[in-house]
Amino acid sequence: MKAKRPQVLITLDETSEEPLYLQVYEAIRQQILSGAIHEGEKVPSIRSVVQELGISHATVERAYTQLALEGYVQAVPRSGYVAAHLDLGYFHEAAEQPQEEKQSTIESKSVEFYDEAREGDEARYDFAYTSLQPGSFPRRTWRRLSSEVIRDMDDAELVSYYHKSEPCLLQKQLADYLQRARGVHCQPEQVILQPSTEAAITSVIQLVQTPGEILELAHEEPGFDVMVAVARRFGAHLISAPSQGEASDFLRALDEANPKLIFTTPSHQFPTGNMMPMEVRIRLLRWAADHDAYIIEDDSCNEYRYETRAIPSLQSMDRNNRVIYMCNFSKALSPGLRIAYFVLPPSLLEKWNSLFTFSYDTVSYTVREVLGLFLQRGYWDTHLRRMVTGNKKRHDELVAAFEKEFGNRVTLFGKDSGMHLYVQVHNDMSQKQLLQSAFDQGIKVYGTQRYYWSGNNVPEDFVIVGFSAILQEDILPGVQALRRAWFPQE
Repeated sequence: MKAKRPQVLITLDETSEEPLYLQVYEAIRQQILSGAIHEGEKVPSIRSVVQELGISHATVERAYTQLALEGYVQAVPRSGYVAAHLDLGYFHEAAEQPQEEKQSTIESKSVEFYDEAREGDEARYDFAYTSLQPGSFPRRTWRRLSSEVIRDMDDAELVSYYHKSEPCLLQKQLADYLQRARGVHCQPEQVILQPSTEAAITSVIQLVQTPGEILELAHEEPGFDVMVAVARRFGAHLISAPSQGEASDFLRALDEANPKLIFTTPSHQFPTGNMMPMEVRIRLLRWAADHDAYIIEDDSCNEYRYETRAIPSLQSMDRNNRVIYMCNFSKALSPGLRIAYFVLPPSLLEKWNSLFTFSYDTVSYTVREVLGLFLQRGYWDTHLRRMVTGNKKRHDELVAAFEKEFGNRVTLFGKDSGMHLYVQVHNDMSQKQLLQSAFDQGIKVYGTQRYYWSGNNVPEDFVIVGFSAILQEDILPGVQALRRAWFPQE
């Protein structure tokens, strides 16, 4: 006796935007998942569904083909379709993490990550130190160059993973610019474009780290928190190299730990604003050569010096190819473009070519070509002069305002360069109190705790006060509000 096919209720909504075949598919799928149609049991024949619903044979056949493709049914020769074997119990098991808890986790990550930026938006005076002036991006020039690049791209460049073995225009322009502006010795092939500084650090660690071994990495403290985060993802052993106090402390940390990779910001130490003295630079270069180590020189903010000429890069002094020069376009052009780069010594370039042979470029072809033209035609130099001029005006205004309103009640560090001041406040408040009292007065200044990544000897009396994004006319009233927040009795 032949097994009866189960009765399956299929209703169609002619007014729905969902195609009829998907409605048939969903009705039978749900019957299988609910257990109404058991494993090995025949599903309604295509002919019976056609007759019952009054729709075309092709529509029902398409629904059954989709069910078979996804593994809900199997075709049996001369018999039609039967329900496939599925572990239906899986769909009825409790989820490992309840949806409410999962949503809470997502929201907590978002709040933590965007908290500073959100509070900055809420404050009347936001002394941010990573953003740039509204309206400073050269929108009109960028739009014109973008149109030109798109217009001149051929079909191969538009519809394929376009790749050339020779350096692109931006690599050539950067090699030329770095030579004249920072004294960096390199060929265009040594300039490696990356979508962010974080991505650049990730790539360098992959180059330097020996598989199966823990990378010994020395990092300034206080220092760039993104470097710390990336190093920890790779399981690196982080060594604290003090960036405040005596320069000999930095070198002593290297002698004691013998790291393979050293991260430094020698021309403008972040966040203190200090500059690495020449003697220490020489000793560091010699140490790296003697111990077969590499130095990452993060040269961010090198463009902004207000009282002296630019400090030569550490790489320009390197005689033994131990320095990996790193920089980006976030501090002077746009953080949103997400373009960084590093310059590899020849020995690491050979390894890079081997390790990333089958990797396509990680920076958008159109963006890098536009930026290449931006440098080639002199727009970058013009833009940079304008940015430095504007930053110097706000820098001078901020320093003058602090000196006028606070006198010796604060000490300013990093006064001659960069996009922020590193401010020590002499009022016995904790850093949390400094930040909160300022926020209560409508001012956003920024903490330094996360830059002391080892958790040892974290000073409470420092904050970061930026001037790169705030309007110049807001600086004096903002500092006056800070005085009321930090010294309310005076």
